[in-house]
Amino acid sequence: MNLRITHGMVEHWNPSSKERHHYMYFFQQKNDHISHQRNDDYLPHKNKDDYLCVDDGGSVIGLDGKVVGLVNKHRKKSFVPSCILVKCLDLWGKFGCIPRLHLGMRFTSIELLDPIHVEQLWRMYKIENGLIVQEVSKESHAEKLGICLGDVIERFNGECISTTVELENMLLGRCWDHLDQGNPLNVDIDVSVQVFHIEERLRRTINLTVNVSDSGEIVISRTYAIIATEGTSASVHSSQNVADDPCLRRRPLTWEELGELYTK
Repeated sequence: MNLRITHGMVEHWNPSSKERHHYMYFFQQKNDHISHQRNDDYLPHKNKDDYLCVDDGGSVIGLDGKVVGLVNKHRKKSFVPSCILVKCLDLWGKFGCIPRLHLGMRFTSIELLDPIHVEQLWRMYKIENGLIVQEVSKESHAEKLGICLGDVIERFNGECISTTVELENMLLGRCWDHLDQGNPLNVDIDVSVQVFHIEERLRRTINLTVNVSDSGEIVISRTYAIIATEGTSASVHSSQNVADDPCLRRRPLTWEELGELYTK
């Protein structure tokens, strides 16, 4: 077996809708003489001078010589940070499983958006941290409580959230507490979530029922039909209605509608 050593820069990215919360990514330069040429087609958002690190797996070591993660063979060359790995190993060692909470949502971190978008959110809503809801699973409790595309999750169990890696740490920590109390897998528990509804400009704290499972989470997309009679427009629930009835289903926004809200 040959030892292969490459080096590059770690970049914090928002995971795509098909990726896990805890992924992180790294890149390196083409002029690195110890590296191998790679296909730039994998980098739709990067310059041609950058390309993916070449490796089939192994540890990621920081400049101080400490292991900071483990490479996951993935087309974007993601790696799992050490903080997640340690918690997974501890869970496996004590309970023989690695469970997580199935929230029924996918997220984008405000912190990792482009500076213009971050400044716009602060100027319009006075929000500078949190996770933007990218997708809500069909028939999930989150959907029934009115959480929609574009809403911002600001706190989880009372703690502020900035990135999806932080969220994953919180989910694993909550699972540890659940199992440590002698509770089983595949049961529903309640967690506290602070949500800011972008469309209604309403902030509220809700109790979200989630499942504790060691299976992979599947977020099921829903297709909504927006129906309006002649001379009228499709209705949207007001802030007052959502506040009075926390289980009232709201019409989810499209990304285009969300963009209009940001630029009003």
